[in-house]
Amino acid sequence: MTITLRPYLTGSLNDLVESANLGQLGKSSLVCELVALFVDYEDEGAALFLDVFLADDLAGLTAAIPSSACLKLGTAPCDEAGIRKAVKKTAPLVRGCWKMFITPNGADIEFGLFRDSGHPLNVPLDLALVPGGAGGPKYIRVTKLAHETVRTSTHAGTTAVMHFTNAKSSASGDQSSLNELCAIICSGLKGNLAGSTRTYLESLLSNALRASHGALIAVTKGRLPKFLSDCTRTDPEISVSAAVDAVLKDPAAIPQLAAAESIVFGMLASDGIVVFDTKANVVAYNAFIKLKASNVSGGARRRAFSALSERVGQGIVAAYFLSQDGSSELKKEKT
Repeated sequence: MTITLRPYLTGSLNDLVESANLGQLGKSSLVCELVALFVDYEDEGAALFLDVFLADDLAGLTAAIPSSACLKLGTAPCDEAGIRKAVKKTAPLVRGCWKMFITPNGADIEFGLFRDSGHPLNVPLDLALVPGGAGGPKYIRVTKLAHETVRTSTHAGTTAVMHFTNAKSSASGDQSSLNELCAIICSGLKGNLAGSTRTYLESLLSNALRASHGALIAVTKGRLPKFLSDCTRTDPEISVSAAVDAVLKDPAAIPQLAAAESIVFGMLASDGIVVFDTKANVVAYNAFIKLKASNVSGGARRRAFSALSERVGQGIVAAYFLSQDGSSELKKEKT
């Protein structure tokens, strides 16, 4: 007996695809092909976190994005074989601010890349293309979120997250907890600096965490609590807000911000807990908390998050957990 998930996947995506009303691109078979490709897509042995927009009007899509630019790469038949060709040609280039597009070209499809301005403090693509807005560009977006987890979404706000595991449930794809975490990290800042730092931090952490195999983040109002003293600290501290402030005052300081971003990426890829304060400074990384005997199931990171959550309100104001499969959880101090 041969069992395949394809009929179930195609059927499950049918309503979402039809709601986007994308004409010849509005076929469940095309979206299903993208999802199946993205689950474990690799290039030269490296896993790629692909992100593609199927849009019936490329100019309308990019017009909503500040200082966007396009790079057309080729055409292919409007079928599953054409989708595979488009992904193969484009996937290695989908990095940083570059996203993939697929748009109609007569009876065929045209594919390539588009990007936002690339300026670190400009409104990121995810905020420029807020779903659910009337009169905005129409699209279906397929994004690999984590290992064996792919999200499909539309301009109308319809979303489906597919987990190719036997887990009963997961919160993968929910950006709200990460956005709330960033708001807490920036809660000690004021005015334009607070808003700019939060917007930048949301983009930075989203990209960094998606490339990681899970993470733990704690937020403190000031001093590093004693229960996190087993850590590594930098001298001076890495201040994301100071780097953002420097760019607001002088665009020539962008390299300074890029340097801080690179360090934060590395910290989030390290073992242990990354500790921020409420003014968007990185207080410590590679921090460890003593674990107690408990009934919490899961690996060491999950058990560390349980221990960290018990300390919220006792030296830290928030604890954030991201699992390897992309599910997340935020525990915050009650106000």
